[in-house]
Amino acid sequence: MSSAHEATGLLQSVVIALQGRLRRPDLYFGFNEAQLTAIIPVSSYWLTATFYELLEYFDILAQYRLQPTEEERRRNVPSRAHVIKTVLTLHAYQLLLGFAVDWLEIGEAGDETAARWAKHILSYYPPHHPSIESWHASILLQRIIPIVIYGAFLLGRQILALAVIDTWVFWFHFTAHKVQWIYRNIHSIHHELYTPYAYGALYNSIIESFFSDILSCVLAQTIVGLSNREAIFLFTFATMKQVDDHSGYSLPWSPFAIYGRLTGAHGVYHGIHHQKWGMKSNMENYFTFWDRLMATKYLGTRTLHSPPSQAEVDSWPSQRKAEYLAQLKEQKSQ
Repeated sequence: MSSAHEATGLLQSVVIALQGRLRRPDLYFGFNEAQLTAIIPVSSYWLTATFYELLEYFDILAQYRLQPTEEERRRNVPSRAHVIKTVLTLHAYQLLLGFAVDWLEIGEAGDETAARWAKHILSYYPPHHPSIESWHASILLQRIIPIVIYGAFLLGRQILALAVIDTWVFWFHFTAHKVQWIYRNIHSIHHELYTPYAYGALYNSIIESFFSDILSCVLAQTIVGLSNREAIFLFTFATMKQVDDHSGYSLPWSPFAIYGRLTGAHGVYHGIHHQKWGMKSNMENYFTFWDRLMATKYLGTRTLHSPPSQAEVDSWPSQRKAEYLAQLKEQKSQ
């Protein structure tokens, strides 16, 4: 086989790999892929939250907790039952919207977009590249390299889509903290959880849930042109990371902790935002470039393990303040 034929075979293999993987039967357990873009992220939310709740219930890996469990009982405003009810309601609306969009047959040009861009990018690869002419390992060229190119191509699209989500959410979040009416009537609900826990990740008002969580994902899929299969992966990853950020744990081997070490956006980073002293800082979920650019990245010395200031204690309700002071007295006597 000539080197030119090898190059042609390489290009064809990559395009076929892309088209073959992006165009497969789309029915799974009676649901199509458009419906699964709503179902799988919601399911992953509760599965991930359940995992962290089991860790807390059985006191497993307690050394990785960001804040003591008693902090939650003392500081959080809503009951856990109320949080569950609110999140379930929001997820019900999310599922209804997802099925409505599918019923109306809105969108889904992502499959063709991905394959078209793959072919467009690969058209710049010279058919008589010297490295191909001197390399006769045709099996390696036609099997492994297409997979690598395909994977890098899809990963790049995921990162770009995640940046779109992060940008939209940051500016919504930034505005909510700058405009008091928006904060007081919409965003303050989420900040009723000073010590967040896993299934409280999406404890929001319905307005914030739509304009921040749902609309950001719709924009990302539309702007990048993701297929439904790509969108399922993106939405599921974004959802599970949100749960991880609010779980109250920082497991060093968690894929989200590894992602956080690479980007700077991890559970500790977001946990600071839930404190009164860090509420106007760390507003991004998936990256930190907007926080750095807008000078909203927390640069202080307090940590999630720092005791509350006297001013904070004085502002607490009398019963909560009494419990805290009694706990301090008990710790000193031990």
